[in-house]
Amino acid sequence: MVRNSDISPPEQSSGFGLITALMFVLLVAAVITPLAVVSRTQVLSSAYSSRRTAFELLAPGLSRVVYAAYSTSLRATGWQRCEGKDKVFYLRIQDQNGLIGLNSASNALLTIGFRSLGYGDVDTTRFADRVEAYRELGDVGGSAAVDPAFVVKHAPFESIAELYDILTPPAPEMEHLGDVFTLYNKTDSVTVAHSSSVLQEQLRLRENEQFVVAGDLPSGHAEISFAEFKRGEPFGFLSRIMMTRSTEPGTSAKILQRDLTFTSLDSLGLEMLESLQCPEYLGKLTEGL
Repeated sequence: MVRNSDISPPEQSSGFGLITALMFVLLVAAVITPLAVVSRTQVLSSAYSSRRTAFELLAPGLSRVVYAAYSTSLRATGWQRCEGKDKVFYLRIQDQNGLIGLNSASNALLTIGFRSLGYGDVDTTRFADRVEAYRELGDVGGSAAVDPAFVVKHAPFESIAELYDILTPPAPEMEHLGDVFTLYNKTDSVTVAHSSSVLQEQLRLRENEQFVVAGDLPSGHAEISFAEFKRGEPFGFLSRIMMTRSTEPGTSAKILQRDLTFTSLDSLGLEMLESLQCPEYLGKLTEGL
């Protein structure tokens, strides 16, 4: 057995020096690693903010260009893919007369809307009744006794998000609600040519109904959706801007509502659907971006 007294002073000094060096390395690593993580997080956060800000400034201008072209020459309403320098843009135009007006649709049309979201007959009837009670002006009473599961508003819908007061969980995501319902269609009818694919499927089964309108004339309101992704990345930004024609001669279209969110190819259904090719006029604008 080797005793401490058998180890020479130089060997003891060398051992202590090695331990000291190892402790120093561990201490430095313990200090630097969190700093490196924080630094990387700050860089990523800064890059995210810069991309978001740039897209937030870009989207309104592109939306005005698209809306001006749409108003004079009808464009396809499905997603269209535009190639940029190192980015990919997706464009969709949704004329609001192709959706169901929450404040103006009849019970029969509301039922079709909920059915297009995947609900069964019992739920579609119940939700359509709830919408009518929810938006009915004045406290007429009796609704709580008929359907005590929700609280009525007795005023027009101010946002399609208020449908979450109507629906029972699990409810569809906001993007899916926006493919069916709107506040900007003031009629009890839907123009099939402008409807989303999920709504068209239900409407074409009822082509002879009075609320199904033929033709493809654009209305005064259209939502321009732009999505921006870095090439090869599944996540990006989505801008949704509601546009309307200006009533004053010589002035550009007005922006009524705008929203910008973080999104993904999967949530927009772009990985499953074949996108239409980018319009030539828009391709020239985005090819250098």
